Amino acid sequence: FDPSTNTWTTTGNYQVNAINRSAVVLLKSGKVLSAGGCLTTTSDGCDTSNYTTVSELYDPATGTWSTVGGLSTARGEAREHLPLLRNGQALIAGGKNTSGTRQSTAEVFNPSTNTWSTVGSMISGRSSTSRFLLLADGRVLLPDGGSSSGAVPSFGEVYDPVGNTWTTTGNRSKNHNDGLAQALPSGKALVFGGIDTNTTQSIAELFDPVSLTWTTTGSMVVQRQNTAGGLLPNGKVITAGGSDGTNA
Repeated sequence: FDPSTNTWTTTGNYQVNAINRSAVVLLKSGKVLSAGGCLTTTSDGCDTSNYTTVSELYDPATGTWSTVGGLSTARGEAREHLPLLRNGQALIAGGKNTSGTRQSTAEVFNPSTNTWSTVGSMISGRSSTSRFLLLADGRVLLPDGGSSSGAVPSFGEVYDPVGNTWTTTGNRSKNHNDGLAQALPSGKALVFGGIDTNTTQSIAELFDPVSLTWTTTGSMVVQRQNTAGGLLPNGKVITAGGSDGTNA
């Protein structure tokens, strides 16, 4: 999309036609990294037996995609938005493997070598999280996501790239699977909407990175899941679209 002309143009094609790519992140070089997803579909969506390790880079200068080193393990439903760490590397964690099991493993992509390497694993296997968030101090917050037991843990996790460790947060009041999360200028993080016990919700919660605790804040006007949104220049957060659980 070109904001100067308000028009869209197609890019070159992926080298591998993977569906529902698990990772998309803008690197410091200006290139875009995409990884994971599934190679085939069934009547229910992605074919979990065909999750892939494929990774590709998009070059905006040429408008083309090229394959790079693949993930160490196939991942699906690891979520679309991944954090770029302060050192310029990209983090991916969780998602489902080809057996449909939620994983706790994590990896980082090094743009200097175009390769992935494993890092410390999460405490709980997770998929379908609201969004990974890079906190002001360089740590990464994973607010939620379904666990390897099938339930959704009430706690989130924080990854420290310096110590290569994951730490649990305090408990949330609600689950926010398929919700949205946003880091705020204050250093706190906002997570809102999503699904809790099969119910789409309007509840929002604030995360304090110092105490690792959650507190509820003002709710949205409309309950939403699978919504889009982001931080505005004035510090406010916008959300739009999605589904209220019945209608888009």
